[in-house]
Amino acid sequence: MQSGRIFSREFLRESGLALALVVITTASVLYAVRASGEAIAIVRLNFVLVLVWSLAVYLVLRLRALSRLNGVAMSLGLVLLAGFFLLEIASLNFFGVPFHVVFPYLPVTAGELSPAIFVAWGKAYLSAGLVLATLAPIAAGLLLSRSAGASENRRTVAAAALAVGLLALAIPALGVGAPRASVSALLDEPPIPASPLHAADRSGAFSILTRPIAMPETIILIVMESAGRLVPSSDGLMSLAEKLVQIGGERGWIRFDNAVTGSNASDIAIPTILTGTGPHEGIGKLHKMPLLFSLASSRGYRTALYSSSSLRWAHFDRYLENAGIDEIFDAGNAGHPLVNELGIDDYFTFEAAAGAIRESRDRLFLAIYPNGLHVPFQRQSRFPIPSTLEAPRQRATFVEEAGFEMLVHALKDVGRLDDALIIIIGDHGEVERGQMQADPPAKLQSFVAAARLQSFSAGVLSPVFLMKVPSSVPADLARAAEGNAERLVSGVDIAPTLAHLLVTSLTGDLRYGGFSLFSPIPGDRIVVSLATNEWRAWPRSALALSRGRDRLLCDASNLCGNHIDMRGLLESHGPASPADPLMAVAMSDPTLRRVLGAIYRQHAGLR
Repeated sequence: MQSGRIFSREFLRESGLALALVVITTASVLYAVRASGEAIAIVRLNFVLVLVWSLAVYLVLRLRALSRLNGVAMSLGLVLLAGFFLLEIASLNFFGVPFHVVFPYLPVTAGELSPAIFVAWGKAYLSAGLVLATLAPIAAGLLLSRSAGASENRRTVAAAALAVGLLALAIPALGVGAPRASVSALLDEPPIPASPLHAADRSGAFSILTRPIAMPETIILIVMESAGRLVPSSDGLMSLAEKLVQIGGERGWIRFDNAVTGSNASDIAIPTILTGTGPHEGIGKLHKMPLLFSLASSRGYRTALYSSSSLRWAHFDRYLENAGIDEIFDAGNAGHPLVNELGIDDYFTFEAAAGAIRESRDRLFLAIYPNGLHVPFQRQSRFPIPSTLEAPRQRATFVEEAGFEMLVHALKDVGRLDDALIIIIGDHGEVERGQMQADPPAKLQSFVAAARLQSFSAGVLSPVFLMKVPSSVPADLARAAEGNAERLVSGVDIAPTLAHLLVTSLTGDLRYGGFSLFSPIPGDRIVVSLATNEWRAWPRSALALSRGRDRLLCDASNLCGNHIDMRGLLESHGPASPADPLMAVAMSDPTLRRVLGAIYRQHAGLR
């Protein structure tokens, strides 16, 4: 009658086996996300997924004899489970949330996913450690199941799985309390609805006024992916910014040492650069504002865009549809293989731009978007990367230096360098923890998971921002630009800068969200940086407000804190309260209040 007892020996054995698999799977996930800084929170928030996967493995292993599944069917089931969990655990490691949760937020549709994209993602984000974390529960389950012997009672197996599941579900709730009363009002703020970028008719958005102040023969905008102010040169002897100025010939260059990004995501940062629209301003305004290409084209410039990434990502192809760009070169039409995440070798992008400089007799406006500094960093290239450079980011930085040098040589050879307006800006920075070491891809992913996609650390908030003043610019404007070297600037200032030189004016009630770099920047200006807004949704939000060297940083892990920028490094000045100046600004703006509401709701889930 042993089998008739509620807690029979067989039931206890099966329950112990199921519980062991839950523990092993939990340990595997903790191992996979160990460098994120939020490993325990990630596991707790996603414990249902961990539990379901653990018990699915348990049931496949323990019910196979009773169901008379053959070995092939059982193996196929385990392979499918492993594939599913590998995808989920890789997403947890990189984004902090499972793939099935983050996929709706990715700026790409299921129909746009191709084998090449999956291969590129696999190379960038999968590692031996993640595969080990995925296979460990299966291997342990096989060993434990063999040691325990076959079960003779389906009901016992099912009851054990149910009992362990109910017990385990109670664990994540321990220690979770109600949110603090001081943030209860923010918790009620409605979320911001997000819509994708799309094609728009911007005709009539600006007008040409008098003769331009200056019309440089060549205007080059380089939006350098993930190029932060703290990134060192490939040889480590100076900063990347200093190295680029050295390559560019020193004369006429201004290095803006108090620059902040508009976002920690390219989906937001790049449109703000191309239009001068603040990230907190509406998507309606974003699609009314003229693009830089249109401003240049109105003054007779030949325009071109050279991108190492595909413009289909985040629907940039649609957004730029009516921009009047004469030539577009991107990963989608270049015909070169993907080498770093979803980007081609930056060599080909710089080569195409240099070719246009050498061959054209027109005034040129060129926008260049290299991808090499995106995690996990471009490590191989047509450029001859020295074998002495071993760390991933060192090698990627060399590629960017060599690419810019290729452009400078082309400008010199055809006599365009002296009167060229060159602006180099990082769309955002990157986390600055140990990246100059020869870290494997799995460790590099933790940098993004820990900071860039869900917060504004110093490395992320502060991008490279350089400008070479052309010889045709009047001396008083050049002096004004030099006077802004220590002022607070952002990518949102680039569009009004070009409009200032070319003397174009926005029509109606349209206004730029930034200031011309050729005029004194107000000392009390406030720059907004957001991780989510009306054209980008994401599971985790973040916010930064900057004024002078003061910074308010808010994210779901730490809520809001006051900081001082110490030339690229942030010095904490404690938690922010509603009475603090920048926090008061955030609380008074309807859009920023909604972002704060999302942050506080997410924080309530993390506690």
